[in-house]
Amino acid sequence: MCIRDSDMIKRKPELDFSQCKIVFFLGPPCSGKKTQALRLVQDFGYVHLSIGELLRAEIKKGTPLGNKVKTAVEQGELILEDIIVGLLLSEMQKYKSKSFIINGFPRTMSQATKFETTICECQLVLNFTVPEAVSYTPLTLPTIPLV
Repeated sequence: MCIRDSDMIKRKPELDFSQCKIVFFLGPPCSGKKTQALRLVQDFGYVHLSIGELLRAEIKKGTPLGNKVKTAVEQGELILEDIIVGLLLSEMQKYKSKSFIINGFPRTMSQATKFETTICECQLVLNFTVPEAVSYTPLTLPTIPLV
């Protein structure tokens, strides 16, 4: 069973996103998506939005949406495009920038289609690849002794 929240995207964007630059970053964990996104943020002024971070923030706030997402995740259900796109739209409207890197989205063609018909078209998709053994190995940083 999947959850929906169509109310989140019934209205058109308050801001004009017709001239926005959208880059989708796809790839497995530990493939460098966030590292590269932060470089583009610093060098070119993009806004970095991570769908995973947005969903975790909603859960942590205990909002009605967050509670729906938490329940869906706990039950192994899909979070449908209405919720994901609505959350992205809401977050994008907080910024004056029209250049966005969206990390970890879309996961399905229907999410991509919903995003492009609701907000704006994506200009570029970057798919980060790494060997499977690397993507599922927990990263550990060397311990630096404090003097």
